[in-house]
Amino acid sequence: MAVDIMKRFILILLVFSITSCATTSGEWSDYLNEMEQTLDLSVNDVSGIKSRSENEKISFLYQALANTSEVYIHGMRGATENKVFLHKDGHNEAVLGPDGKSVTDCVNRASYNYYHPHKEPLLHFTYDIFPWIVWGNCREDPTSRRERISAYMSDLAVGFEKAHDMPVQLEIPSDLDMTEDGRWQAVAFFLKAIEKANQDLDVFVSSDKVDLREAGQFFDDIEKATIEMVGM
Repeated sequence: MAVDIMKRFILILLVFSITSCATTSGEWSDYLNEMEQTLDLSVNDVSGIKSRSENEKISFLYQALANTSEVYIHGMRGATENKVFLHKDGHNEAVLGPDGKSVTDCVNRASYNYYHPHKEPLLHFTYDIFPWIVWGNCREDPTSRRERISAYMSDLAVGFEKAHDMPVQLEIPSDLDMTEDGRWQAVAFFLKAIEKANQDLDVFVSSDKVDLREAGQFFDDIEKATIEMVGM
């Protein structure tokens, strides 16, 4: 990716961190535009999907993201005993250490969610997770993008496992517009990462039992592709 584009992208994220929940529609529009340009995403990557098999993969991806919790991303740098609690509104969360007290360090402390992680998983990725991957939890966050991507992939792997083990057929809610801003960028991001990694969601979608070695290789490759796309 072009260095100057990434610098502008990070600057926009910095503005978001300062304005917090008061981010305007114009600022969100700038953010999405930079995300699309930086990662070379297009709505056609999503709207052009017509085949049943491809739609099944998108449905699986949706369900996997909806089942992805934030355990590993709040337990970085050895803080594996932290416990994460999500308020029913999906916006507020708490991270408690092994002593039962709120975690306050920049790396693992709780953060505000613009969108519910489980009810609006695509929007949550675009507006909450991706900015964290690029910029971190605060301006002094000492972790690298590589570390944050690795932590997120660990959470995502659990979400994929849960989605695969669901007893009902995977479907996207019928009233969900996949071409809406914020949603299609998330889908396009993962499709590009999967393609770049030379992997396929068939590893999870087309088999009753997932081969653990294949699954492990899938996430190793997706992690590498994401690092390549976003930078370290």
